[in-house]
Amino acid sequence: MIMSFVNVLDTSKGTFTKDMIMDPPITVKLKLGDQDLSRIRNKMDEIDFWGYPDVLEYEPRADGITGIVTPFISYYFMTTRGDVVKEVTWEDKYWDERALVTNLRDLCQLVREIIESTPEYKALPEPRGGYM
Repeated sequence: MIMSFVNVLDTSKGTFTKDMIMDPPITVKLKLGDQDLSRIRNKMDEIDFWGYPDVLEYEPRADGITGIVTPFISYYFMTTRGDVVKEVTWEDKYWDERALVTNLRDLCQLVREIIESTPEYKALPEPRGGYM
């Protein structure tokens, strides 16, 4: 699985790359345990990740009201199960309350929490600066 929020988790290589914003990114060895991978797979099954479109597009609300998220996050998932490869790209830049979107946000939050709980992540320095 590869997931990006400017940071990259590559479970096939056992690495995590942290965007340091003003400095070059840092890549460390990071291998998720079987229990964590199982939690992620279970969440993917729960939200029917395998049924998601390849590109998740924003759908405007019927009332025309649009909320913009700043800074917005871009995601790219590539995961395999058996011989099946699933890719999903999504830019979370508009407030979208569809279950499809909130479920994907929940999956992203789970992966983020798992990564941030590891000793490897905790040992990384904080980046200088931020995105707007």
